[in-house]
Amino acid sequence: ALQSLSRDEPIGALLRGTGVGPRAGLAIADSIRSGTARSLGNIDLYGVELQDEGAVPILSNLNYHAPCCTHSLDLGGNGLGRPAAAALAPLLRLAEAGDGNDDSHGQAMPVSELRLARNALDGAACQVLLAPPASVMSFCPLGVTTLALSFNPLGEAGGAALGTALGSG
Repeated sequence: ALQSLSRDEPIGALLRGTGVGPRAGLAIADSIRSGTARSLGNIDLYGVELQDEGAVPILSNLNYHAPCCTHSLDLGGNGLGRPAAAALAPLLRLAEAGDGNDDSHGQAMPVSELRLARNALDGAACQVLLAPPASVMSFCPLGVTTLALSFNPLGEAGGAALGTALGSG
């Protein structure tokens, strides 16, 4: 699967459900950073068991090296918590024109389909994921149109964060 990524082919379902763990995340992050991973439109890493240790490097590299490339992202079943939510949050926001995160068409495109089912996202992680980042001086709305959070321990705080995000978008 990782060889497919280096050949500029989409990962597709090759890693889905393999449970290979955080090391796969580190290899994918290296591929994104080095520019060898260009097929990033749809990333399906469900059940890879990345944990925060493997997911944060992927998300950080997507944000820095390819902020406008990923349309659909499935990180379900990976044991993700607050660190991954914080790394993922900037990828969900519509950026203002001229902020340096624009693609060649002049408009930033956030992740629009996000699947995070079966993780460890609690209310605090949901707040970090959906609240506007402190670094954003003017509010940049969420660009995500599909959000799957089933089987996460969101609790009341997570519900409140979702309500606030939906009310402001």
